[in-house]
Amino acid sequence: MHTVTVNGAAMPALGFGTYELQGKTAVEMVEAALGIGYRHIDTAQAYDNEEAVGRGIAASRIPREDIFLTTKVSPSRFRPGELQRSL
Repeated sequence: MHTVTVNGAAMPALGFGTYELQGKTAVEMVEAALGIGYRHIDTAQAYDNEEAVGRGIAASRIPREDIFLTTKVSPSRFRPGELQRSL
């Protein structure tokens, strides 16, 4: 898969987005995406699916170090201290 370098990190150019995926569907879709070769998974706190995305990653049995995971922090969590707890 083609990669791009961002801030010194090699990132797969094509990512699997998880917007609007919830619960069991999110778990199954992330597992399936990794199963067919995706190695970049994108989520966000605002999607409220990070736990299900994590379960999908675990179910895939793809080593974590082989997966590039991106997320977005909700603006309400930007305050000092809150950002660190949020992550």
